[in-house]
Amino acid sequence: MAKPSLARLDPHAALALVLRADPKLATEAGEALAFEAKTVLRLESDAVLIAASKARAPASTVPGALGIFYLRATAAGPEVAGAWPRAAIGAPNAAAPGFGVTNAFGQWPVVVARSQEARSGVVCERTQLIELRPTGPVVSAPFVSGFDAREAEGAAGRFWVGRLRDVGFGSGFTLDTGQAKIRFHRVQGRYAPAKGVKPPHC
Repeated sequence: MAKPSLARLDPHAALALVLRADPKLATEAGEALAFEAKTVLRLESDAVLIAASKARAPASTVPGALGIFYLRATAAGPEVAGAWPRAAIGAPNAAAPGFGVTNAFGQWPVVVARSQEARSGVVCERTQLIELRPTGPVVSAPFVSGFDAREAEGAAGRFWVGRLRDVGFGSGFTLDTGQAKIRFHRVQGRYAPAKGVKPPHC
């Protein structure tokens, strides 16, 4: 029987390959996880699977997560070259972060992962920019990207949703909160605000 090639590998087949290669991925902190294959991307000669996971038990405190898995072609068929099952973490007892993929930031694709956590009527959104480098995924910018205190503070409570603007290829981006524009510059392979500028926090 012919082995599936990376070019024909769909997300579900890729996830099955990953879970066969390491059955321990199906648990976290002793709890069973449910996985959902999201997409397969091409990265040079490799394929990259992005999959979401969350605890099967509804009362679990294990956070949902996005997993990133690198696959490579061999004479025997595709194999797992690297596994980062919790590359982006969601809130406790919640689904995996939502995400999108863009090529706007530089030479590598970037996963833009967003998760929300609610505490005492306050919702905080956090974003991670995860670069899919040939050697593995790297978080190049974690930052707070949204805040909603209206449940705790009433209709006039604090609320803002951040937007990424003015993305420069390999140079930086602006986080626009509606109240301030914060420029993140690329420094030594990561993004950071200008010196002396404090990014939003929860």
